[in-house]
Amino acid sequence: MKRFLGLLLLVFGIQSCDDGDFNVESFDFSNVTATACSGLNNQFFIYYINQREALLLQIPSSSFPNTITPTDQPRTITISTGSQVFYRVYSETVNAQVICSAIPPATPTVSEEWIATSGVIEIETFANKAINETTGQALITGYTHTVKLINTTFEKSNGSQQLFSELQLGNFVTNASPPSTIITSSVLNICNNNLSFIYKNGGAQAITLTTDIPLFENSNTPINEPRIAIVGQNNTSINYRLYEAIIPIPASFFCTNPNPTTPALLESWTGVDGVANVSGIIEVTSIEEFDNALQQNVFKHTVRLRKVAFSREGVHFTFGDLYELGVLTTVP
Repeated sequence: MKRFLGLLLLVFGIQSCDDGDFNVESFDFSNVTATACSGLNNQFFIYYINQREALLLQIPSSSFPNTITPTDQPRTITISTGSQVFYRVYSETVNAQVICSAIPPATPTVSEEWIATSGVIEIETFANKAINETTGQALITGYTHTVKLINTTFEKSNGSQQLFSELQLGNFVTNASPPSTIITSSVLNICNNNLSFIYKNGGAQAITLTTDIPLFENSNTPINEPRIAIVGQNNTSINYRLYEAIIPIPASFFCTNPNPTTPALLESWTGVDGVANVSGIIEVTSIEEFDNALQQNVFKHTVRLRKVAFSREGVHFTFGDLYELGVLTTVP
């Protein structure tokens, strides 16, 4: 992010509506990462601290969804009663405990406060990923929100005003929803012997696979010749879903109610259409073996995803170039 201190001081000198007196040291938050505190007077704040200075944005938490913004189309919030901006200078170095306390401590004290009376808050959102160059895995770890103030007027403690045409602030980072971790279960399930719909779940996460290709026949597959389906072909689709709470009874949730509403669906990621021999490939290897628990032979169908990517509103992730989704067991 570009440093703009020299330009910012020039803005103060040229665009100020007061008499030119200026005792604020820097007003530079461009390299500061914002932190959030909630519950302060039942409001959500993000704040930037630069030694004795602090910039606070009282803003709805919904202003920072985990959804990327299109290029050159930032999210905009008009500064008003519901979205306010405060700039403060304290008598001493300030910390999070001071900013987020419902009852502020006696020290440090606020020696200067400016309140934004008009302007626009612009927010651009980008996805952060952890990429494993060896496996090709690219999981989302969070979202970075860059914040900028446009045509913002501050009213100072002495009643004068200060105008900024553009003020670049630091970043605010939110945690990822999916998928920062992978479902650890290796068990794949079906509903009522319906081999065209497979599901796998763990906690509040689930992966579902639908296909018209007979991938799970009760016969051994030749060595190095798995059964193949391509995402986007023959009604083959794969989805990753995140719910607001742990799925209580998976069999009932996935098999009984075609449109379950509890727990609520938070995010749905769709498998990207594949290309034969290139991407979006679903492989199934079947082996007959004896099951000690059932005391009979069964078929173990191992499902692997080869270069399968998932997409949601312009963001992509992948579990890797070759990811073992799990094993489905069928009885002859």
